[in-house]
Amino acid sequence: MRVLVSFNRHHYAYGDAIARAIGCCRPHLEVSVAGSEGLDAAVSRVRPDVVISDRPKSAFAASAAWVEVPPRPDVVARICVGGRSRTSRNPSLSEMLSVVDEAESISA
Repeated sequence: MRVLVSFNRHHYAYGDAIARAIGCCRPHLEVSVAGSEGLDAAVSRVRPDVVISDRPKSAFAASAAWVEVPPRPDVVARICVGGRSRTSRNPSLSEMLSVVDEAESISA
């Protein structure tokens, strides 16, 4: 299963840390990192099952899950898994891993 983590250049280190943590906690996954400026191209190239980004879900993205993590912790994050949407305030790594696990069970 493929996971793409994408944040803008001002928060790239944050995205990189999330990607590394997911890779450490779920070593069987393919985790990629891209800047949000090139998110659409990265989605086309990587064809991820899960996207974690500071941008809203791309209209053409067919991924099983998308987590929109706003750059400010006081703004609600949007999570979409298997066509169902929910919100979360400042999602933790544990919550992001839960989304990854949920998407993995859908993709299996």
